[in-house]
Amino acid sequence: MPEFKMEDILIDRYNNDMRKFYHLFPKRFRIPDMEMFYKDPMSDMSAVMRDRIFNCRFDQYLNAVAHILNTGQGVVLERSPHSDFVFANAMRAKNYIGPEYFKHYFYVRKTALPKLHFWPHLVVYLDAPVSVCLQNIRKEGNVNKVSVLDETYLKTIEDSYKDSLREFQKHSKILVYDWSKRGDTDTIVEDIERMDFDFFEWHSGDVFEEWFELIDEVSWAGWRIYVTQKYKARSQAFDGILTHEVGELYINPRDMGHYIHAMKKEVLKSPYGYGYIRERGDPIAGLSIMRYGHMLPEPWYEYYFKEAYYDDCMAHESGLDPFATSYNPDYVHAEH
Repeated sequence: MPEFKMEDILIDRYNNDMRKFYHLFPKRFRIPDMEMFYKDPMSDMSAVMRDRIFNCRFDQYLNAVAHILNTGQGVVLERSPHSDFVFANAMRAKNYIGPEYFKHYFYVRKTALPKLHFWPHLVVYLDAPVSVCLQNIRKEGNVNKVSVLDETYLKTIEDSYKDSLREFQKHSKILVYDWSKRGDTDTIVEDIERMDFDFFEWHSGDVFEEWFELIDEVSWAGWRIYVTQKYKARSQAFDGILTHEVGELYINPRDMGHYIHAMKKEVLKSPYGYGYIRERGDPIAGLSIMRYGHMLPEPWYEYYFKEAYYDDCMAHESGLDPFATSYNPDYVHAEH
């Protein structure tokens, strides 16, 4: 699976690119993509972006495990939520995120990771020196990226990855390669093929333990539902964690109301949610579906923050005015 990118959640099923509507949204809902982050890394929204990326990597990891348990096929992930903290450390080192959010991030991480249950079987780490990484970034010719991803940022990532490997070591096999010069990927494939992922010794450590503690089909079926449905995993990982004391994540209730109205009037052009808009060609069959966790007509979603999140947005404005007749596009200009 390719690395999660913000574009994966910023473009919806109707091909609406949320970034084209940012001028209509309150600031808190203008979540940066990487290019926006490179242009203004000191923005409060950098913390919101980091928070959103961790959430989506959590979802992507559940998607990967669901694929394994439902098909029996293996999955290769470019990144995982377990090592996402290396970027949080780097952003804090450069003061791109504040101490309040930094503390909140690790609290959420400590709560969320155990809810994934299954650790990767194997971690492959390509160890490239900071100097090589800097050289590769400069070759891209992106001036803003070069300015943001400087030596301090990359050195913090390098050091943090060493901490991440120590954490992985308790649960996963690890292969480390010197990538000072680009190596031979065929060698990596051969090394992986020689590894035995089906053998586990209870007395020799915890590596692979989560994958071998299930003893019957009923247990496997329960975990298949858990990782595919996502609801229980996400609710246990993220629900009930307060953010009102984290200034960067705080949402003004009036801003939420305006965002919902803008979504109805400008983006969806309908008072109804994703999957229920007949004018967009949606079948009305979804109206009869009732399930826990989300209100989309489909039984499965890839990322909560792509579309399912919208149905959970609530404000007095939307409750009292479900058709957004009081929508005022000048709200953004007056208040922001």
